[in-house]
Amino acid sequence: MTCSLLLADGSLSGNHVLYVLQIPEKYDDLRSTLEGLVEDCARLTSITVKGKTYTLEYVLVTDLKFLNVLLGLQACSAKYSCAWCTCSAEERWDTTLKWSQSDKKFGARTIDDINKFCKRKKDKFGCVNEPIFQSISIQNCIPDVLHLFLRISDQLVNQLIAELRSLDNLSKNVRDFNRSKAKNITAFEDYISSVGIKWKFYVDKARGTISCRDFTGPEHVTIQNTINLDKLIPGHPKLCNISLLWQNFGSIMGIIKSENVVDVESLSVKCKEWVQLYVRTYQAKDVTPYMHVLMYHVPEAIRIHGDINIFSQQGMEKMNDSVTSWYFRSSNHNGIDALQQVMMKQNRLEYLGVTCQRDVKFTVTCSVCLTDGHNKRTCKKNRASDDLQS
Repeated sequence: MTCSLLLADGSLSGNHVLYVLQIPEKYDDLRSTLEGLVEDCARLTSITVKGKTYTLEYVLVTDLKFLNVLLGLQACSAKYSCAWCTCSAEERWDTTLKWSQSDKKFGARTIDDINKFCKRKKDKFGCVNEPIFQSISIQNCIPDVLHLFLRISDQLVNQLIAELRSLDNLSKNVRDFNRSKAKNITAFEDYISSVGIKWKFYVDKARGTISCRDFTGPEHVTIQNTINLDKLIPGHPKLCNISLLWQNFGSIMGIIKSENVVDVESLSVKCKEWVQLYVRTYQAKDVTPYMHVLMYHVPEAIRIHGDINIFSQQGMEKMNDSVTSWYFRSSNHNGIDALQQVMMKQNRLEYLGVTCQRDVKFTVTCSVCLTDGHNKRTCKKNRASDDLQS
């Protein structure tokens, strides 16, 4: 877990590590571990620096899985899994309905509602525990642009792979598969390899299924920019719709990530039209929680907070990769001691990095001509003297 400060120019101060946890993402474990941080957030509402007092406002940004745990809600696979409203899984696809994170008339959640609903025996709307951070409102829980892009991109890729597998008459539950007969699957592998991504299908022998790993963020960007669906699924009856889904999603993400002022109403219409196209192309039950968030809560979050791209968790994910690497390379792997060593290394890099001069070059002064940049052995004047003597 990290914290950042929103600076006056609209940028963040960087990711400052608060916690390195080696526990399951479960409510009871997190509630007891984060007790001190929760109390600090509730108590510290203002701070005075050089005689000027600043009012503090906290926002919470994470992926949906972790956010639901912090808010005391059921998992994303549950009926009422949205962190911002009470939309059910059966209603996610219906674009005629209206949902909000700020207007209770349209299902907006509040911290008080979750506190009340979690104590009921029925009509709980997915509330099972009291929110851990009682002082941070639901409106200040901002959708993460990075995970939004990754999870919806994963869904588009998975749907494409399902189409390719269907064209090859290839069942997912197999013990082995012949690539020479699975021409469409092989063509997709060749395309992925041609754009410089190391990725292959493999047979999970324990489950007896064809499996593959998820693509990373940069890999998804590469695929979005280079994919040619006309070559991968030529003549497919839904080729036009599938192509529009890929193109329009890239356009929507470009608007969200743009530094320019976003027309929220126009973005909301584009997102709803995209979900409608997705339902016509595939199935209503395939509309995921992240698609619901894209359609309803991302435009509203932009209206409330402005550019939400500055809250992207990309920097935090990079920090997570570094911390994981330090754990295996720079610690003794011994429980809490290892985590303490990781935190100490991060603190040294953060606090000493400002004052340490890493780019200072070591200069050498020649003892013969007293000139910087070379030594006695490479000195031209010394060489000339040696030539004369010889």
